[in-house]
Amino acid sequence: MIIDDPHLRKELREKCEEQEKIFHENVNAELKEWFRSKEIMWHKPHLTSAPSLLTIFSDQDMVYATESTWLAIGYILIAIEEKSLSTVTYTPPHPEGLRELFGTPEKFRLETILPIGYSADPKQKEERQSTEKLIYRNCWAENINENV
Repeated sequence: MIIDDPHLRKELREKCEEQEKIFHENVNAELKEWFRSKEIMWHKPHLTSAPSLLTIFSDQDMVYATESTWLAIGYILIAIEEKSLSTVTYTPPHPEGLRELFGTPEKFRLETILPIGYSADPKQKEERQSTEKLIYRNCWAENINENV
């Protein structure tokens, strides 16, 4: 579902920030510190500042609904980046609380919201770990580089 109505986006942001504030207040100290280190706040200005929002739902009547939907989300993220656009996956802490706002049938679950536009964030992307550090052969303890 594409969300471009400014009034709906404002209401969505208010509901999400309300949920996020409670979530951030109740997480453990370690996660609070990680949020601080990454400058992750309960404020969600991207929900009203991005030109459009793409909300992605899974049909819970389908087998592997969540897994299949997230595979599709991966492809959508690649397609967005290939168009030189930016986004971030945002899943509200209690997405079921937004069902009434969207008029979503009961069998559909909101998986994520993608704000889509040109990035205004001067922050560079975080460096990806090399595949050599992430791939193991035959045993978790044996890094693939150790046996090459």
